[in-house]
Amino acid sequence: MNKPKYFSFNHFFKLNKTHPYFMLNNELTSEIKEILEDEDDQSEVYNELNYKMSDIENQIEHFISGYEIDFNVNKQWTTIEKIEYLKENINENEQILNQLKANHQLDDFLSLISEYKELQIFATGLDAYQQKAIDALITYYKNTYKLENDEICILSKKASTEFLIHETTRAINKGFKVIINPVFEYQKAIASPIVYDKINNSFAILNFSWRTRRKNILSVYYVLNILRKNNLKIDDAQIFLPRLKDRKNYKKGELDFIFSSYAKNTKDGYSYKKNCGKSKESEYIQDRIYGKEKNPKKMIQLIDQNELDFFDVADSKFSCSFNQFVSYINNLEAYPKFFEFEPNLDELKSVLSTNNYDDGKDIIALVLNKVAPDLVYASSDLRRNLLFENKINLKYKTFYENELIKINPNFSESLNALFDEKHSNFVWFDFEGVSLPYPIIDFNTPWTQLPCQTSIIKTNRNQIYESNDYIYDPISFNQETLYQIICDIYDENADHYIVFNKGYESARINEAIEILEIYNQRNQFDTLKLAEARQKGNEINQKIVDLADFFKPLSKSMETNVGSAYIHISWLKSKYSIKLVEKYVTKHDLKLEHMIKPYNELEVKNGSMALALATSRAANAIKDQEWETKTKELKKYCHNDVLAMIMAFDLVKYILANKEQFDQEFATKIQDLHF
Repeated sequence: MNKPKYFSFNHFFKLNKTHPYFMLNNELTSEIKEILEDEDDQSEVYNELNYKMSDIENQIEHFISGYEIDFNVNKQWTTIEKIEYLKENINENEQILNQLKANHQLDDFLSLISEYKELQIFATGLDAYQQKAIDALITYYKNTYKLENDEICILSKKASTEFLIHETTRAINKGFKVIINPVFEYQKAIASPIVYDKINNSFAILNFSWRTRRKNILSVYYVLNILRKNNLKIDDAQIFLPRLKDRKNYKKGELDFIFSSYAKNTKDGYSYKKNCGKSKESEYIQDRIYGKEKNPKKMIQLIDQNELDFFDVADSKFSCSFNQFVSYINNLEAYPKFFEFEPNLDELKSVLSTNNYDDGKDIIALVLNKVAPDLVYASSDLRRNLLFENKINLKYKTFYENELIKINPNFSESLNALFDEKHSNFVWFDFEGVSLPYPIIDFNTPWTQLPCQTSIIKTNRNQIYESNDYIYDPISFNQETLYQIICDIYDENADHYIVFNKGYESARINEAIEILEIYNQRNQFDTLKLAEARQKGNEINQKIVDLADFFKPLSKSMETNVGSAYIHISWLKSKYSIKLVEKYVTKHDLKLEHMIKPYNELEVKNGSMALALATSRAANAIKDQEWETKTKELKKYCHNDVLAMIMAFDLVKYILANKEQFDQEFATKIQDLHF
C-alpha cells in the first residue's frame, strides 16, 4: 500500500463504493485487467482516468518529497516526463535505489509506472478534451460577462499539486473573477474542479460524457465541502459537459459545452436523447435529476437540504461522509480495515453488491482475486449462485465445480447445415477501433469507435488461402476511408463472414453507411459509391456468423443453464469471450490445426494497447515515422486476433470429434441426475 501525500475524490469514491481496504490497495493483475477491458464504457474510462491521473501525480510527488531527488517542482513537467526523470534518477543513484528497497517501496514505484503506462491509453485524448473545455470556458466568460484576460486565471495541470494549491489561494486573494484548473485543499483532501466562478459564487466539475449519473452528484458533494471548508461562499454547483447532438450536427474536432446544475440520481444516468438539440429547453431537461418531473432540484439543493441518499443506501453497507473521510485520511493507522481484508461470507456479499454508482466490476475482481480466484472471470449469476445460494441446483453446482463439457445434441446437425461442403468460403475478420471524446471526422459521434484496422483471413474448407492486414491512418481518416473499409472486407464469393461477437462489427459497418449517407446528402460523397457501400455492407451483415453464439449460454437459470450453450464448457464459467476461449486452449495445451502466437510475445499485447496507439495517432501525438513502425506491430496483433477466431472454430471441431468422450465424462459426474 502506498499512502499518498494528498487524497482525492477517487479515494473518497472508493470509500462510498466498497471496503476501505481497497482505497489504497489495487491488486489486479494485468491478465485480469485484460479480460475486464472489453466491457468498458469509454466515456467513463475518461472520467476514471481524470481521477486516477491526479492520484498518480500525488504519488509521484510523494516519492520526490521522500527522497533526495534533484527535481525542479516549479517546472511544468508532464506526468510522463516526471516518471521518466524519476526512473533515470533512481537507476543512476544506487543510494536511492537501496533506500527504496529498504523501505519496501520499490515495488510500489514500479507498480506506479506500470499503472501510468496503462492509463496512457487515453492520455492524449484526455489532454485534448480538457483543452477544448478550457477554451469553451474562456469564450463563455468573455462573451457572457465581458471579462478581460487579466480577470481570468488559468492554471496549468502540469504543475505540482502543492504549487497549484498555492497558486489557487494566491489567485483568490488577488481578486481573479474566474479561476480555471484550481486545486483546493482541506486537511490532505484535495478538489480539482474545472472552474471556480467568483462572479456567481459557484464551481463546475468536468464530465466527459453528456450523460450524468449519481456519481456526478457525489463528486459535487465532495468538492462543495472542500471549498466551503476553505471559507468560500458557494451558491451553485454545476457540471460542465458536452451537449448531446444528432449525428448530422457533429463536426470534426468540435464540441459544444453546456453547464448543468442538475444530474440524474441513478447509477446509469438519464437523458432525453430524442429531444436534445430541438430546443433551448433540451439543455435543461437532458440532465434533470428526476427525469420527467417539472420541478427538479439542483444538486446543491439536494446537498444543502440533506436529501441525498448516498449514505443510507439499502443495497450497500459501504458509505462515507466527507467529515468521516477527513478523519480517516488524517489517522489511517487507527483504522485496521484500511490495511487488512479477510471478509466473512456476509461481508463478501456486501462487497460484491457494490453497484450504487457503477457495475463495480473492478472492485469485484479485486475481491474475488483475493478470496475466490476461480470465480474472477465468472458471470455475475454464476458467482452469486455458487457463493451465496443455499438451495443450489445440484447439477448446476456439479457442472461448474468440475471440468465438464456439455454438447447440444442438435449442434452437429445445425453446424453441418450452416457450413456444408458447398458453402465453405469463409471470410474471417476483426476490427480494431479508434475513438476520441470529440468527433474524429464529420458526423462521427464522440466516443463512437471508427474502425482504423482490420485483418482479413479467407479460408476454403478451413484452409487459409489469403490474408490481408489493413491499417487506416486515423490522422487522415475521412469518408473515403469508410468506403474503402467496406470494400476491403467484401468478397463476392464469400459464403459467410465470421466474427466473434458480431454486435461490434455489424454496428461499425452500419454506422459507416449512415455517415456516408450524410456525406452524400451534403454532396461530399458520390451517390454510386454510396449505393455500392450499402449493397456490400448489407450483404456482409446478412452473411455474418457469430462464433460467440457457439459458446454463449442462453439461460441464466440454475435449472436450465447447463447445456444451454451449443458447446457448454464449464471452465468458461458461463462467459464466452474470445480471450477466455483462447485461455482455455492454452491452459489445456490443445494442439489444434491453427494456433496463435502467445500475446505476451507480441509488442502490442491487447486491445487497450492497440487503442492507445490509434488514439495517440488520431491526436497527432505519434508522428509519421514512428507510426510507420507501430503499424507493423498493430498488424501482428490484429492478425493474431483473427487467427484466434479460427482457432476457436478448431476447438469446436475438436470437441465435436471427441463428443463421445465428453458426453461420457459428463454422464459419469452427473449420473444420478436427470438431464
